Amino acid sequence: MIPLVKIITGFFSTGYALYCAKATMKGSKNLPKWDNWGDIFLKGLLARIIVLIYHLPVLLFGIFLIFSLGGMAILTELRQSPAMAVKTLLGLGTGILLMLCLAVLINYLVPSALMSYVDKNSFGAAFNLGNVFKNAFRGEYFITWLFFILYAVGIGIIAVLVSLILAITIIGPVIIMGYVLMIGQITSFTMFAQAYKKK
Repeated sequence: MIPLVKIITGFFSTGYALYCAKATMKGSKNLPKWDNWGDIFLKGLLARIIVLIYHLPVLLFGIFLIFSLGGMAILTELRQSPAMAVKTLLGLGTGILLMLCLAVLINYLVPSALMSYVDKNSFGAAFNLGNVFKNAFRGEYFITWLFFILYAVGIGIIAVLVSLILAITIIGPVIIMGYVLMIGQITSFTMFAQAYKKK
């Protein structure tokens, strides 16, 4: 709930959500205990690294767009060529569309990668693309992913409304958003673990 501090505590919350996912895969419906802080932190840290690595193609593609098409735009302005300006804008628009499609695909695959990591208890398992794709492109997973999007939007709207009501308290919205993020992560990881278990 505290800016900057939440970067560190985020590793614990992510690690704990992964513990919940592992419990779901084992068929348990009980929340795990907070009794292995070191491992919880490490799992959360590695999960964040996995997510970062998966998003590198989007980042690199974005950098490519900025430097290649941005440079073309500068040249266009210097030459005062309307035709070139249109071509640059079309190229930039197409590039942004492709980058968005890539981002959606990666965000679709990331939960599958995290579930592979949790299931095998191996960092490398998250990058076993055969297993990640096989799990991700199943009906059960797709339905879970769609439900997760609707759930995230719904819980987000409720959190914003409650925060607006409590805005006068200043600290109230911060506490609400902290709980929402934690609950949302545990719920989503549990849903994806349930889908993964049924593969």
